[in-house]
Formats: sequence, structure tokens, C-alpha cells
Amino acid sequence: MSTSRTPAYMSGRRGRSWTRMLRLAERKGAVIVTDETGERVVYSPDMNRWRHWWSLDGKRRFDSFECHPEF
Repeated sequence: MSTSRTPAYMSGRRGRSWTRMLRLAERKGAVIVTDETGERVVYSPDMNRWRHWWSLDGKRRFDSFECHPEF
């Protein structure tokens, strides 16, 4: 019997796959917010830019390491 690992978005570890874990959490029903202000952000897959998370008004961009999920 194997033990299952806690997903990164639940443990708080922000490794190299943090963006993927945030998107997984978002699909599972979590709201993604910024660490500093708690502002809700959404993912936009723009391959030419590093900051994929946008504020809802579309004026500010955030890096994955500046965001966390809230369930």
C-alpha cells in the first residue's frame, strides 16, 4: 500500500510546478488570489510573457509565486 502525497497547492510548497498546481486548484474550485492584497486573479496563457496571472480589471499582471489558492 502506498501513501499518497499532499498536492503542492495544499501544502504551500512553491516549486517549479507551482503554476500547474495553481491551475489545477482553480479547476477544482479554488479562487486564486495575490499574497499581498488578496485580489482575485485569472490565468491567461500568453507564451511571450512571464507573468501569466491577471487582475480581473486586466491592468495588473502577477507571477505565479505571488499568488495562492483559497478554497
